[in-house]
Amino acid sequence: MSGPTAETTAFIKHLGRRDLVLTSAGHCQPMQFLSLLAQGDASMDTRLMNALTLCANPWMAKRFRQFSLNRLDSPGKHYSFGFGPLDHETRRAGLTEMAATDAPTLADFFGTGRPFSVLCLGAASVDSLGNINLGPFVDISLDLLAKAQEIGARVLVEVNRKLPRSSGESVFRRELVDEIFESSWDPPEFQCPPRDAIDAEICRLACTLIGDGATLAAGVGTLVEGTLLGLADKKNLGVYTECFSNAMVKLHEAGAINNRRKGFMEEGSIAAYSLGDRTLSRFIDGRADIHLTSGSFIVEPHNIRRNRSITAISQVAQADLSGQVSFTGPGSTHCWGMGLMPVIHREACASGGGRSIVLLRSAPPGAVISNIEAALFAGHRGVLNPSEVDYLVTEHGIADLRGGGDRDRALNIIAVAHPDHRPRLLAQAEEAGIV
Repeated sequence: MSGPTAETTAFIKHLGRRDLVLTSAGHCQPMQFLSLLAQGDASMDTRLMNALTLCANPWMAKRFRQFSLNRLDSPGKHYSFGFGPLDHETRRAGLTEMAATDAPTLADFFGTGRPFSVLCLGAASVDSLGNINLGPFVDISLDLLAKAQEIGARVLVEVNRKLPRSSGESVFRRELVDEIFESSWDPPEFQCPPRDAIDAEICRLACTLIGDGATLAAGVGTLVEGTLLGLADKKNLGVYTECFSNAMVKLHEAGAINNRRKGFMEEGSIAAYSLGDRTLSRFIDGRADIHLTSGSFIVEPHNIRRNRSITAISQVAQADLSGQVSFTGPGSTHCWGMGLMPVIHREACASGGGRSIVLLRSAPPGAVISNIEAALFAGHRGVLNPSEVDYLVTEHGIADLRGGGDRDRALNIIAVAHPDHRPRLLAQAEEAGIV
């Protein structure tokens, strides 16, 4: 196994405006494939879609250079289900757009209206029997692979042996792939931005809502990471989550996570992907008690409800007085258009003993605007409805949104808004007849 064949290289370079290309994301971003894509003139018209960008995308970098030189006149576009730290500049330039859909509808999203030409998956290894290990980012890869077989798309696998091997439902057969080639780039690391005093207070308050024996389901974000790190003194925690992170490594090492009281798949921590630094990669490499599986399995409602005390924790960017929340907002760098957590939050609210907790700074750092408004800002999609959130936590307290009516919810939310904005929010609620 070496680099792509001449036939595949030519095929990649000549992808054009009619082609939609899907790739793995995060640590498994296929850099050799993207470099080859950037070498073709026709490929500048290609539509590229992935889930999370962690390192510089050669194809996107070339398009951005052309844009900067006012030479960009092609309709090619990058679409992402979630914005990584490198996507924001290209988004401001109009070269990247958010693709918003929920994980359960992903297969339908790529139906007859959006067929794709190529699926390139990053992988960690291929054994002598032809078993391909997807490594740390299973997520939607298996679901896309099944769709590729259905529509006849070309499937390529880029193997990077520097990626950690994962255990669980992360292996598939060589027969499902058109070509396998190898690369040797250093996988990117991911670290959440440092927390300040306001972040620390939100995390402290959130920890008071999580008791011994909880099954953790966590999204991505500084506030989520800080909350998890504050649970090191808890006992018998379990994991059934979208993302397995560095904080969960520390909880494993502290003995807080042992998965003994989950009630479902107690042999290990269950996740769709891992996201973190080299410490995380070394920790999960080949471990049988870190079980990565497909996103469609994680969001199956019956599977979620079989976990005792499922506790969903997500960081959001804004909330309104009804209790609706959004993962995006003005000035927010935490942007997510699709993911597994909304489904887990919904089921956590519906299951006995479950909890849905969202974390929010009452105002952006250094800003005079509020992240809590009477209604979500225009153009920002609500991800969780009022009935899908139990607790909203800001640095000013915990808003209990369970039960009650519109008036109780609005007053509880106003009480945890920034003090400078509370009088205005109360007046708007009165004017709207909510209180």
